[in-house]
Parts: sequence; structure tokens; C-alpha cells
Amino acid sequence: MPKKRAAAASSAAAPAEGSGKRARSTASASAEGASTAEGGATTAPTSRHQYASICSSNMNRSMECHFRLRKRQYAVRSYGTGTQVKLPGRAADKPNVYDFGTPYEQILAELSTDNADGLYTANGVMELLARNVGVKRAPERWQLVAPAAFNFDVVLTFEERVYDLVFEDFTARELRREMQADRPVHCINIDVKDSHEEALRAAAETVQLCETLETIDLSDTSAVESAVDEFKERTGRAVIYTLFWR
Repeated sequence: MPKKRAAAASSAAAPAEGSGKRARSTASASAEGASTAEGGATTAPTSRHQYASICSSNMNRSMECHFRLRKRQYAVRSYGTGTQVKLPGRAADKPNVYDFGTPYEQILAELSTDNADGLYTANGVMELLARNVGVKRAPERWQLVAPAAFNFDVVLTFEERVYDLVFEDFTARELRREMQADRPVHCINIDVKDSHEEALRAAAETVQLCETLETIDLSDTSAVESAVDEFKERTGRAVIYTLFWR
């Protein structure tokens, strides 16, 4: 069985991600504004359920999953839970830091000017950003999703710390009475190392899980649990499954 947590229980809050470094851009586009520019989408989603894909910076793991589900015409949005967006820099302790809402195209242009030695090409950052530009306008922060836009059936997170922050946000929304609490939201955390290669592999596996979920009535929690169990056994990944309400 996947590790499970009761949605009604309190969760120890993971510290919000911070860098102590000044962000390289102060673009102020809101999460809602960024999300209206889902670049390149030409057909309406045809999936049975609504999906959210979440990592820390809305750059790598969540975006690879978003990219693949979107290609299959799934209704999917992606987010980050950190306080700022981080990408590898020229030293491990000096990441490139941006504000949420900074367009991917702007980040790509800025890092291109610092890529004369091919560092960001070699480490996959250029490829990652080019992909993101084709998916949507800018990274969005999960905690800024407006109540009216909170219509997800399945929430996918790719790191336990990210899951903890999503759990914390659900609890805060309940306390603010932003939710009717009459529809289930299935939150599934899949532990994935934040690397280009692992994001590719995990996204392919997650698509298979979503394909199974598409065949399920999500009100049947035992069927969802069985699908998550099968995924865990097949992939060998650490999984946490929790049922929330919205």
C-alpha cells in the first residue's frame, strides 16, 4: 500500500523555500494572468478529470508532466510551491533565481546571454526552458490559485516537501472556508529526483497512472487506491496518497 496521510490531520509545516538572494527579475504577472496564456493549445481538453502537476519551481518535474499530459489533451495545469523559481547556476550555492510570473521566454533570453561556454546547454537548462515556452507563459505558484479556479480532481506532486506544502495549503483554505468540501481531490505524491533524466522517466510513468485514473470513477476511493498500489509496485517509487475535499 502507498503511504497515506489523513487529510483531516494537522501536518507539520515544511519551511517555505527561500534563497536569501535577490531575484533576477521582478516581473509581477499574477498566477492567474500567467495561466491564461497556455501557449499553443489549439484543441479543448478531452480528459475525464482535471489535473494539477506540482513541483517546487514549476520548471522541471511539473512541466514535463504538464507537457506530456497536454499532448494527450488532458485538462492539466502546473505549479510550484516555492517562494521563488530556481534554476542551476554557475555554482551549486548560486542558483539563478526568478520571481513566479517571470515569462519562460524572458528567462531563456537572459540565460542565453550567459551561455557562451555552453554550460546551460550541457546541463539541459536551455532545452528545459525551450520546452516550457511551448507549454505556457510563465511559472505559477500553487498558493496563489484563486478559489474560483480550484477545480482539480487529481493533484500530482513530485517531492514529499512539495506535498507537505500542498497539504498545508489545503488546510489553510479549509480554515478560510474557501472550499465547499463536497468533492474529493486525490493528492498523489511521487518522489522524483529533480534532474532532467528523472523528470523524463517519472513523467512517462505518471502519464500511465493518469491513463488508469481516466478509467475510474474518482468517487470510488478503493479503485483509486488500487491504481496507486499498482503504480507503486510497477515503478518501485515511494508514493503518498491522500484524499482531500474541495
